[in-house]
Amino acid sequence: MRHTEAMRHAIPIDDRVGLRSEQRDQLERALAQQGMLSDVVAWMARVSGMELMLAVSQDEYSNDVVLRWQEGLFLVYQCT
Repeated sequence: MRHTEAMRHAIPIDDRVGLRSEQRDQLERALAQQGMLSDVVAWMARVSGMELMLAVSQDEYSNDVVLRWQEGLFLVYQCT
């Protein structure tokens, strides 16, 4: 097992808008492949219409990242 595979874990979804089941399934599949911020950036490069909206450094270890995902939907990552 590669080091990055060992570090992956499930990213919880806090659904505040009531995603349709197919949207949630799509998001869960994408999140299952993400363990690091670089994975998120790679995903953004593959998905049409995704856009980095905001990145905020909280401190030397933590960042909040807001992405436009689908029409009217945004994802917020809290990265450590």
